[in-house]
Amino acid sequence: MGAEPVKLGKGPRGKTRIGTGLVLLIIVAAAFTYLSYRPAARLRSDPPKSFIDAHRGWDAKRQAAEERVARAYWTAAVEKVQIKYSFGAALPDDPPSEFSIADKDFPTGGFEKSPATRARYWQKTRETWGLPQAWDMSYRWSLMWFYDGLASFQQAIWRNIDNILRRFRT
Repeated sequence: MGAEPVKLGKGPRGKTRIGTGLVLLIIVAAAFTYLSYRPAARLRSDPPKSFIDAHRGWDAKRQAAEERVARAYWTAAVEKVQIKYSFGAALPDDPPSEFSIADKDFPTGGFEKSPATRARYWQKTRETWGLPQAWDMSYRWSLMWFYDGLASFQQAIWRNIDNILRRFRT
């Protein structure tokens, strides 16, 4: 007497809808996982051997002091520089202000704090920056791609709203 209600999951049409939805869900989940599992590079905590200057004419005391300075500048690169510059990025010619060693660690004001030593170790940092052996490579879960996309979307919305409001003002 009347039309029968359609039951999902029954008959060929219901199975197709469920199957298509399941395939789409799997594709979206796979894409989300692919975009979220990102490579991450971090400078190793110990500098490469090539980073530390060594000269045959230096005595043991001078060599130890040089190694201590090299490690201090490497620590500055690890803690302060890699925040701004990623693996393989071109570092500027001149050292940034963050690339410095603490006065408390080198209070004497000898060669350790000289502009020449700082420039020399900045150049060594630039030479070492692109070497894979200076970095630990790993993968980590990151949603930055999603947040960056949301930020771009938000900026586009605000630009459009601003353009609309300008039209009304004129």
